[in-house]
Amino acid sequence: MFKANRSRHRVAAGLLAVVLTFSLAFSGVPLAIAAGSTPSLDVTLASSNAGEKTTYNFTADGLSLATSDLAGKDVEIDFPSGFAVSDSPAVEVDVTTVSGAVYYAYVAPSVSSTSSNIATLTIPASIGLPANSTVTKVVVKALTVTNTNIAGSYNASLIFKGPSQNVTLTKSITINPVVGSIELSSPTASPTGTAGSQVSVLVKGLVKDIAGNPYANIPVTFSINPNVSGFTSSPTSVSTMADGTFAATVQFTPDGAGTYTVTVAAGAKTTSFNVSVNAAAAAKLAWVTPPSSINYNGRTALTVQLLDHYNNPVNAPNGGTVVDLAAFTSDVTSGGMAGRFYDAVTGGSEITRVTIPAGSNSVTIYLQPLNPSTNITVEARSTGLATASADISVGAAPQSPTAISLGGATGGVAGYVYEVTVQLDHPADRDYSLTVNLLDDGNSAAWASWDTTKKSDYLASGSKANGETLTFPAGQQEMSIYIYTTAAAAGKTLTVNVSGSDLTTNGSITISYIAADMTRSLTTGWNVLSTPLALAGDGNLQSLGLNNNNFEIAWTYVNGQWSQVTTQALNPLQGYFVKAKTPVTLNYTFKRVADVREAVPPTRDLSAGWNLVGMGTDNDSATVSDVLASVKGKYAVVVNPGLGNRAWLNGSAETSDQTSSNKIGKGDAYWVYMTAPGTLAGLMAPEMVQ
Repeated sequence: MFKANRSRHRVAAGLLAVVLTFSLAFSGVPLAIAAGSTPSLDVTLASSNAGEKTTYNFTADGLSLATSDLAGKDVEIDFPSGFAVSDSPAVEVDVTTVSGAVYYAYVAPSVSSTSSNIATLTIPASIGLPANSTVTKVVVKALTVTNTNIAGSYNASLIFKGPSQNVTLTKSITINPVVGSIELSSPTASPTGTAGSQVSVLVKGLVKDIAGNPYANIPVTFSINPNVSGFTSSPTSVSTMADGTFAATVQFTPDGAGTYTVTVAAGAKTTSFNVSVNAAAAAKLAWVTPPSSINYNGRTALTVQLLDHYNNPVNAPNGGTVVDLAAFTSDVTSGGMAGRFYDAVTGGSEITRVTIPAGSNSVTIYLQPLNPSTNITVEARSTGLATASADISVGAAPQSPTAISLGGATGGVAGYVYEVTVQLDHPADRDYSLTVNLLDDGNSAAWASWDTTKKSDYLASGSKANGETLTFPAGQQEMSIYIYTTAAAAGKTLTVNVSGSDLTTNGSITISYIAADMTRSLTTGWNVLSTPLALAGDGNLQSLGLNNNNFEIAWTYVNGQWSQVTTQALNPLQGYFVKAKTPVTLNYTFKRVADVREAVPPTRDLSAGWNLVGMGTDNDSATVSDVLASVKGKYAVVVNPGLGNRAWLNGSAETSDQTSSNKIGKGDAYWVYMTAPGTLAGLMAPEMVQ
């Protein structure tokens, strides 16, 4: 009977070692080594290619080593110079004793920086080998080695250093050559050829291995891109000679002009050269992607091209290629000329022939059909060349427009651009001349102008006046015109009429310009006023309607200082004292903005102490608490100076933690006492101009 015992050991002797021990004990049966066994070494490697990093396995069998000569002792693996052993990862070492027990260890190779071709494996003393026993087999698995670059036969040795005299086993290994380069000596320049004709190129070269030595007897193959049917080499099978050279002729007959790349391959290496193939002689004319149908109105671009027999574009020779043009219908009832050719999409001259310029392979002309709803054939002809022909269907004649309609908002703001859309009841079948009239109560509006381009600036003007014309382009059904006015448009009504002599119905729209965004009446003597937003134009007192005839002087109070106001722009949320000579009504026109980044409500920094504050709204129903909400808790007293303000209080105090029901008036100004600095926010944002 046999009894099997298995034990597992973990050992570390400066290196991580994991040991699995299998032991087989025989009860009453003597153990012996077969007589006449001879030590041998077998070496297998994952890749025998020169220069490649690979793994080696070593099997030393038929050994008769004392276990004491292996446990804790070194095993050396030697390669010839040119090989390089890696010190990682760790390798597996399997040790078999005479009893048949196998002991496993994982050992990191020790490799000298000066002798990278030698690795030392120290078998851990703790591997668990039994004392006074014999080792019969040692296996080293997955040693990482970079092969030498030079192909040939080499000896690898496994040396046991534990015995009093080293035990050395040697095995021959073969390293195969690897292609390092392909050097072409022919062709020396890029070959050329002609479409439709056979191209033959002598290809000669030298194949070297990675050590730079000639590589003999390796197959050499050839391929081409783009692929050409019938691409061959002669001879059909090519291998390098003893000196690494090769020679072959590659042949192919291309249809297309362009660049062809021939690739030469040996092993895993490739090299290549280009063959430039030129177009053959011009053989025909062709229309480049002609349309299957075109509109009756207008002209359609057609391009005629010079090609060889294989449809490769061919440049015209010196002097160019003259091409005759024809457009006809084969309909027996309306046979004959069906279109005219021109040298420009609009205007230009009618032509019956055109020249493809020297050095170019095409030219573009423009076809105008003569009749709607027909099928026509267009041809391009030239002596000695096949004719280009295409059948094209002409669409029905479009319906002519008869009426104009105008669109736009019903109200405008004096001084700002106003857009009017001009629409026809059908797309224009040709260009139409339209007349624009700007009327004030039936008369020409001297304060209005117009243009076909848009300008958003306040008081911008158009380049055209009442009674001038515009061109409504063919194929279009809608366009815009832009009405510009002076400040004199405030409170007035403008009638815009657009008419055309070839149209039966004219378009008309009436625009009512508001008198002002806001008004404020001043009495003779001192008054206060303010603006909730920046004003249009110069934005000063004069833009409100004040002048030397109706006012004397104006002052404002900022940061505890009085300053006189003359022609500078008024600041939103700031109060002003104005002394009027006569009663006057002020007309406010607020600044409009086209940039959304400018459409932000205004703010004003208030200092501690007294501030002359303007109201940030044009809403008469707002209260003191509403307009001062952004500085709540920072003001103590609000005083009404009168002088045109709502007379709800005079010298009365209100604290910011009170809710006031007193209404303010648009354009009012009040004294506000701040207990701390604060930022006053307006309650209106500038209007956007679309």
